[in-house]
Amino acid sequence: TLSGLVFSVEKSIVEDALKGFSKKFEKYPLYINMKNSLQNANATYSGNLLPDFSFLDTSMQTFTLLNLSNKTYLLAFGATWCGPCKKQIPNLKDIANKYTQDQLEV
Repeated sequence: TLSGLVFSVEKSIVEDALKGFSKKFEKYPLYINMKNSLQNANATYSGNLLPDFSFLDTSMQTFTLLNLSNKTYLLAFGATWCGPCKKQIPNLKDIANKYTQDQLEV
């Protein structure tokens, strides 16, 4: 985010931009934001550990990484009132039906 605006760029562009900063810029919010965004993006690749997080689920229970056991998960965040999110629901159901819960938890 930059001044409250959300933007998306290729990971390689952010990596190249960070390399172009000198050490004196590492304390500035834009640099810190770009570095954090890159670290978060890297954490989402298959095989990497998720960054620690928690949220209230639909039952108003706190969900944390501690709730996950040692198996493969597909976590999808969205809202049923969100048009693009709703369009993904059939795809998520197809994925869930392709695998047993021992193979993949959606």
